[in-house]
Amino acid sequence: MIPEFRGRGIDATLYHRVWENSVKHGMPSGEAGWILEDNALMNKAATQLGFRVSKTYRVYDKPL
Repeated sequence: MIPEFRGRGIDATLYHRVWENSVKHGMPSGEAGWILEDNALMNKAATQLGFRVSKTYRVYDKPL
């Protein structure tokens, strides 16, 4: 999300529209995709919308 548009509810509107259309087309559940565990804003929004974490992916870096 472009920084100046954050906190205005645009993301919530998008999530709601996706949910409505998914249910309407027979898909009552789905996956939000890869949301990094340090993406606090996205994780908070997902939790508030009732999403649950089913998997945690981590990327490790090691110099060769």
